[in-house]
Amino acid sequence: MLYYSSKVSEVFVPQYPSYRAPKGYAFVHLLRMELHAARPNHGKACLLEINTNDWEAAPAFLQIIDMPTGANSRTHVLQDGAGGKYWAVGNLVTDPNTPRMRSVLALSVSDDGCDWRVVKLLLDYRDRDPALVGFQYAGFIFDGDDILYLARTAINGARSFHDANCQTFGVVRNFRALG
Repeated sequence: MLYYSSKVSEVFVPQYPSYRAPKGYAFVHLLRMELHAARPNHGKACLLEINTNDWEAAPAFLQIIDMPTGANSRTHVLQDGAGGKYWAVGNLVTDPNTPRMRSVLALSVSDDGCDWRVVKLLLDYRDRDPALVGFQYAGFIFDGDDILYLARTAINGARSFHDANCQTFGVVRNFRALG
């Protein structure tokens, strides 16, 4: 199993009271996992704890979590300073026979950074050939009550799902109502 870097975030994880960070908060590294040959072959991510007392120390394994947009492709996670929840934009695998598919981009939410649920499909092209369509390496920002997202996109004649030939920009209005 291979792990790929994704995002370092500060999260509240009450089931790990041994954390050194104040008030149960810790810096964790969310890693996507290459699971295409495993069962299940999608929907998982790995959490590693960052030692804030020794930034040079290797991260420590915490747990494998269920994350609908985890595994096989990057998921971007941010905490909403106003609402406190964690939000993620990443690829959702809708066909386990195609675990590397990137033709469905989803918005997920979590109260604690560990338990995730999909609240909106942002782009859904599962009816297209997953070898030729992909929305990936998405990033997003909060803009008041909205989320603005951008994804590297392969569509309409791209050589493969990974070879982008354009960018896709989208807005999720009043996103907190979804969570």
